[in-house]
Amino acid sequence: MGGWYWCRTMAIEVHPEDGTLMVSGGQAALLVLVVLILLRLGLRTGLAVEGQALHLDVLLISDACIVFTAALFTVRAIEMYIRAKRLMATSQKTMA
Repeated sequence: MGGWYWCRTMAIEVHPEDGTLMVSGGQAALLVLVVLILLRLGLRTGLAVEGQALHLDVLLISDACIVFTAALFTVRAIEMYIRAKRLMATSQKTMA
């Protein structure tokens, strides 16, 4: 969900002169990234202090964060590919 939303906030346009794709990120995309970084820093600090008392496996939680981040970027890349492919197809139809 986060990767999809991050991608939806980015504008994709076709350059009118040479037909290449241009992408510009929005403020919301930057906000999503900052929130994820702050959440990770907070989790790392909190788990370092209270991990033993709560019987939490810090490595497991850290690995889950890595998997979540990889999934976030994968979903974002897939959504960008789908949107770019659709945009190029419609721009080629209008140019022809």
